[in-house]
Amino acid sequence: MRLGIDIGGTKTAAVAVHADGGLSEQVRMPTGFGAEQVVATALETVERMARITGVETSSFSSIGIGIPGSVDSSTGRVTHAVNLGLEGLDLGARLADILGVGVRVENDVNAAALGAHHLLGADGGVRPQAMAYVNFGTGLAAGIVLGGSLLRGGAGSRARSGTSRSTRPARGARAASAGASRRSRRVRHWPRCGRARTRTPRSTCSIGRMRARPRRSPCGTGS
Repeated sequence: MRLGIDIGGTKTAAVAVHADGGLSEQVRMPTGFGAEQVVATALETVERMARITGVETSSFSSIGIGIPGSVDSSTGRVTHAVNLGLEGLDLGARLADILGVGVRVENDVNAAALGAHHLLGADGGVRPQAMAYVNFGTGLAAGIVLGGSLLRGGAGSRARSGTSRSTRPARGARAASAGASRRSRRVRHWPRCGRARTRTPRSTCSIGRMRARPRRSPCGTGS
């Protein structure tokens, strides 16, 4: 039995996965702030899942953790997780030493991107060669999967495609859908290469209309 844990800025969720891929029990609990509290939250989550499933913590064949911030997946070190108060935490190594189980740590959006890519091929589906996973939450971030593997940025971080902070956090599917709709409208108004538009603004002067200066196309071609 494997264990998957999602450590978020406010809550931590976990699910047990059977050998056949079926999901078992799930738990949720608040996430602590700061390095020691994050480690304690992860350990308590593992212990709760062990009690619910009726096994010892050492009986889990592996533990996978998704967490915000910059993650070195080869070492399990987490940095720049501001919403968790983490500037540098060897989360994977610390948990593995305590639990005696292999622990893999990944950026949460990267982990979600891999999971989504896997599900696309489940039950006879077709997995795409290239896929971008966009996550709407307190911020906006994306993970990219190419040929079944994550496309990583510098120092092993995720390949960012416009990570930013949302002015109004999206909550639930309806909010995420509304945010996507607004973004789609902005994209439709973006000038295409070779078809840049020049707008003449209305004058606020009583003498007459202002003469507009041609706008430079974001594509880098003409006005």
